[in-house]
Order: sequence, then C-alpha cells, then structure tokens
Amino acid sequence: MLGSARKALSKKCISRVPSPPTAPQRVPHSARSRAPIENGRTAHTICSQLRAAIPCHHGQTMVEGVALNWFWKLMATLPGFLLRWWYPREALARHIRIDVRPRHAPVQINGGDVSEATIWLQIQNTGPFFVELDRMTVQLNLAGYPLDYYMLDRTPVPPATTTEVYVRGPIPHGVIKHYALNIKNGDIVSLQVRAEFNSKVHDFTVRTETLSGIQPRNLNIPNLVSAA
Repeated sequence: MLGSARKALSKKCISRVPSPPTAPQRVPHSARSRAPIENGRTAHTICSQLRAAIPCHHGQTMVEGVALNWFWKLMATLPGFLLRWWYPREALARHIRIDVRPRHAPVQINGGDVSEATIWLQIQNTGPFFVELDRMTVQLNLAGYPLDYYMLDRTPVPPATTTEVYVRGPIPHGVIKHYALNIKNGDIVSLQVRAEFNSKVHDFTVRTETLSGIQPRNLNIPNLVSAA
C-alpha cells in the first residue's frame, strides 16, 4: 500500500509541473497584407447579396411597406457613399409626389391694380429618407399663356410626411384681360412643376405632368368679363 501511495503522489506532482512556454508564431507578411483585401471582399460580398436580395428598381421591392419600416430606419443611418451605391436616384424621385392642395382653391388669380397669382402645392415624401426642396419652378398656364414663378427657399421634407408650399408672382394686365375673355371656355388653368431636391443619398429632380382641372379663385375679374 505504501508503494502504491508513492506512485500516485509522484504522478500528481508530475502533472502539476507547468509545460514550457511556446514561442509566439509569426504571421507571414503576405498574410497580413491580404487581410484588408479579404475584409474588403467580404464587405463587398455582403453588400452584393443584400442588393440582390432586396432590389429597389422598378418600384417592386420586398422592403416597401409598413411591416419593414425598421429596415428603412436602419438603412437611413448608413453612410451616404454606401446608400448612393445601393439606392438609385430614380427611386428617390419615385417617392416624391407633387400636386396642388386638395382643399380650398389651389390657385388664386387676382386681377386688381396689382395683378398676381398665388399657387399652393403639396409635396409628399413616401420614401424612407429625409430630403430637402432646394428650388422649384412652377409654370402657370392661363388660357394658353404660360407664366413662370420661382421658389428659392429651401424646405425640409421628412420621410412619410406631406409639406405644403406656395409660390406667388405678378400677372401682366394684358394676360388678365386675355384670361377674363376666356373664362367662359371652362378648363383654362393648368400648371407644371419642376423641383430640385437634396439628400444625403443623391440630388435629384422631379417633374410633374400637366396638372389640369384646376378651379381657381378669381378676384377682381368679373368686371373685366362684363366689360368685354
């Protein structure tokens, strides 16, 4: 029994002897130089897979909808250079809708001593990114005569919001007379809009089609009509 106890004690002491330290292995220089390249390739592969899995062209995307608002909020926090590569300029423009305001009169024609036109518009941003209206040109057509008005004030348009803006400008008295003589012809007021927007993703342009069927509010016009 004494001999077996000595053997067990010697084994226990041998197991407690620490093993000699191993020298650190050097990483070859070629492997260190390849690491950033491999990391870049990995990031590019991930972005490529994300772009392929979640396309955003032609308005048919799997992420457009209320159920995935969290995804768009996450995307909005990404750096601008990555968003520019992934999100096209055309997609930003598709999410901006410009129209005349639906309530009251969207256009007011004042034919008084200081003749002028006032136009109210709504800008709806249905996209996930914050955009800013940089400038806007509105062409008002009165009985076939075009008048251009400009808005140069920068206006923020946050995502999922509707912003109302207006433009105002003079009308020559000759155009007022021409307009008064043609009021009886019905639908003679229309307009077109060209708007320039800024964002962290792209700067882009939105052009509307001809917005017709506008029923303006006429001030100081009936006297001209009766005189004709």
